Amino acid sequence: MFEVYTIKGVTGTKASLAKHFGIPHSTLRQRLSKGYSLEEALLTPIKEKLYTVKGVTGSKKDLCKHFNISYTTFTGRIKKGMSIEEALLTPITMTGNNAKKYTVKGVTGSVQELALYFNINPSTVHTRLSKGYSVEEAFLKPSKEVTVGKVYNIQGIKGTVTELSKKFNVPFPTITTRMSKGMTLEEALLTPVRGRQVYVIENVIGTKAELSKKFGIPLQVLNTRLKDGMSLKRALSTPYNPKKVLTVRGITGSFSELCDYFGVSNTTVSRRLKKGMTLEEALTSSLERNDIYTVNGVTGSRQELAKHFNINYGTLNSRLQKGMSLEKALLTPVKK
Repeated sequence: MFEVYTIKGVTGTKASLAKHFGIPHSTLRQRLSKGYSLEEALLTPIKEKLYTVKGVTGSKKDLCKHFNISYTTFTGRIKKGMSIEEALLTPITMTGNNAKKYTVKGVTGSVQELALYFNINPSTVHTRLSKGYSVEEAFLKPSKEVTVGKVYNIQGIKGTVTELSKKFNVPFPTITTRMSKGMTLEEALLTPVRGRQVYVIENVIGTKAELSKKFGIPLQVLNTRLKDGMSLKRALSTPYNPKKVLTVRGITGSFSELCDYFGVSNTTVSRRLKKGMTLEEALTSSLERNDIYTVNGVTGSRQELAKHFNINYGTLNSRLQKGMSLEKALLTPVKK
């Protein structure tokens, strides 16, 4: 049977108590061997030793981060007998050919050496140089960093970096990697991940397909509007009403129904509208004739005759375009 103890109202074995109070089991055993009571061994905070190198004070991990040295490299160097300062400040040498040398502000060295000197991530420097930055800009331009817990406003969407990561569906590591390469937080959030481009319209986040659904605009209509030169915001905010009723010269119907009635294709009418014609002009241009005709004793315009003989005006025009005489076009029964 394992012996159990109660410390600050918590009951358990030494191992379970160590886990509860956040004390490594090895530290607990070490403290007990030094004469600590169990309560002292569990409740005494672990003090992390601080070091000062080049005026910078912090734990070993803090210093590694500050001097751009991986903790693994640092501990490996310590095991080889280096002092803490040597382990932190010795440049990481490149293998193979000698590293290219640069001179910035009178200081000459490799990317690794200058990055260490100017306190910037070497990968950030390499990325900047590949993008065409000058050598001085690559080393001296301040790196973009985020502050944990700080609330940012990206195109009207507010939140911490973690919250924005979820809202924009961009993994947090992807954001930090992108920013380490010189991107702003906004760029890191809005740059497509595996081809998935997101947009922010009126505080709504999503791909075009997602936004079309949220704004109630069919994706096909959205794409057509964008091809016609509309901005994404206007294409999404312009109301869509496929059943909109229109009236032209006393004829009432949807856009497609009017095109059919007047015997003009939807495409032709749309093209004419883009050229500045009114809907009536677009529907009747080149088709409407004001001449007066007489057929079977009935006199009137083509439209009036079509109405009298109960022939769809679009059907009449279609027949005339096929070469029928006006009389035949009006009197030939419509096949059902």
